[in-house]
Amino acid sequence: FASIALDMLLNPGFRAEDFARNRADQKNELLLDLIANNDEELGKEILQSVIFDGTTYGHPTLGAASDLEGMTIDDIRTFVREHYTWENLVIGLSGDVPDGFLEELHGRLTEELPRGRKAADGPAPVGKVSNGLSIDVVKKDTRATAISFGHPIEVTRSHEDFVPLYLARTWLGEHRSSMSHLYQRIREIRGMNYGDYAYIEAFPNGGAQFFPDPNRARRAQIFEIWIRPVPPEQAVFAFKVALHELRKLLRDGLTQEDFEATREYLMKNVYLLTDGQEMDLGYHLDSRWYGTGDYTVFMRDRLRKLTVDDVNRAIRDHLNADRLHVVMITKDADALRNELLADEFTAMTYDAEKPADLLAEDQVIGAMKLGLEEEDVRIVPVESVFR
Repeated sequence: FASIALDMLLNPGFRAEDFARNRADQKNELLLDLIANNDEELGKEILQSVIFDGTTYGHPTLGAASDLEGMTIDDIRTFVREHYTWENLVIGLSGDVPDGFLEELHGRLTEELPRGRKAADGPAPVGKVSNGLSIDVVKKDTRATAISFGHPIEVTRSHEDFVPLYLARTWLGEHRSSMSHLYQRIREIRGMNYGDYAYIEAFPNGGAQFFPDPNRARRAQIFEIWIRPVPPEQAVFAFKVALHELRKLLRDGLTQEDFEATREYLMKNVYLLTDGQEMDLGYHLDSRWYGTGDYTVFMRDRLRKLTVDDVNRAIRDHLNADRLHVVMITKDADALRNELLADEFTAMTYDAEKPADLLAEDQVIGAMKLGLEEEDVRIVPVESVFR
């Protein structure tokens, strides 16, 4: 197997028919799979591109349609020649490695892979911080309204506040988990959608998997809340609920009880993230890149030493509920924009009886003022996205 795989790296064919097929597949993945058929991932990708506009993170990994159309096979050859070099290579091996295999692998790569130069890191991408709420309403023929919002953060796994902020994020919106606070307040109690989550690391394709893939290391991240699609008439209220809960977290922090329960969960969850030979190796490569050491050891050691005060300080230092970029994908963009700008009371109705304390909270949330100006809410035709 290794000899076959190595030939793909060391002796790529660069056949014109393969290039044309792969380029067409990638364009279809962008225009059809993402833009036409996946509002949730599209909203997350637009949010990333808005925050990192003008940087190397300011577009999806798939690229833009015009970039793909203008790409040539010579562009691919040049990229491979400059970047697929010995100096840029990291090899990860795990499991029952046969005798002599490592030496054989090392020897062939040393002889056949161009030496090259180690790629120099440019400045880390810097995300744009919104001056208040900044909302892009993407106009698309779709049944529900998908919402994503957030802001840039300086915290990556290399940052001393990664673990405390990760714990706060877990409590607020653990991915696809019913323990998530947002999940409880928006889905479970109010029955508005399928789920509501929060992130401090990019999580592509989150709708299709429970755990993030390793080997997506980044030098800049965003804090993000993902509200899975809601009925259009509930979109503004859903956004206000999430904003209400984020502001409560910033104001009150976590209780000792919530902190301890979340820490206990994470002490075990770290083993699920790295479960299996492939995932374990992937996390080892990421840890090498971030300089943290073994991921499970790093996380559990930091969690043991963590206090609720550490977490609440990290929340105050790195999260914001007032300067947010927001992306909403909906059919009647004009009506949603008008509702946002009107800034009137947002009513929420239910098909079943609800507790009095929830209805009282709805009154507070519905009366929340967003304070938006005309220039704060833009309508973006989906036909213009990533073209």
